Amino acid sequence: MVHNLPSVVPLQPTAIDLTRRHLTRMDSDSFSNHSDVILLLISHNEIVTVGSATFVGLDNLNTLDLSFNQIATIADDAFSDLYSLKRVLLNTNKITYVSSKWFLGLDNIQVLYLGGNVIHSVQTDAFAVIRNLKVLSLSNASLTQSPDIPKGLLMLDLSSNYKTTNNSMNLRTNFTHISLSGNLISSSSMLRMIIGGDVTMVRLGNKTNR
Repeated sequence: MVHNLPSVVPLQPTAIDLTRRHLTRMDSDSFSNHSDVILLLISHNEIVTVGSATFVGLDNLNTLDLSFNQIATIADDAFSDLYSLKRVLLNTNKITYVSSKWFLGLDNIQVLYLGGNVIHSVQTDAFAVIRNLKVLSLSNASLTQSPDIPKGLLMLDLSSNYKTTNNSMNLRTNFTHISLSGNLISSSSMLRMIIGGDVTMVRLGNKTNR
C-alpha cells in the first residue's frame, strides 16, 4: 500500500488522485486492485524511489504523473507491463540518470516530461526505444550533450540546458516544434545542422546567437 494513506481511494472510477498527500514511498503492488484506472496523479509529494512492481495491475493506465517529487532512483522494471501508458510526467525531481530499460517495450508512450531534473547521463537509445514518442521535454535538465532522439519525434524542448558553445548536438529528425531558448548556440549554421526536417517553429530566446 502507499504509505501515509489508510487506503487508495479513486477520485472517480478511472482516476486516482494522490497529489499533495506527503507521500514518502510506494510499496510493490500498491495499485494491484485498480486495473480500471487510466489516470494516476502522484505529483507534489516526497517520494524518493520508484521500485519494482509498484504499478503492477494498472493494465489500462494511460497517464502517470510523478512530477514534483524527490525521485532519485527508478528501478529498471518500474514501469514494465504498463503497455497502455501514453503520458509520463517525471519532471522536477532529482533524476540524474535515464535508463534505456525504463521504457523498453512501452510503445504507446507519446508524451514524456523529464525537465527540471539534473540529468548527467542518458543511456544510449533511452528515448529511441519509445517508438511512438511525439513530445519530449528535457528543459532545464542540466544536459551537457544531446541525447539520441526518436525519428518520429515532433516536439522537443531542450531549453535552458547547454551552458557552453562546445556541445555535441546531433538532433536531426522530423520536428515541427523545437525549443532551444536559454542555451548557448554558436551560430545559425549549427542550428541548420541540428534541426533538419520540416520545422514550423523554432524558439531561441535568450542566450542564443542566430
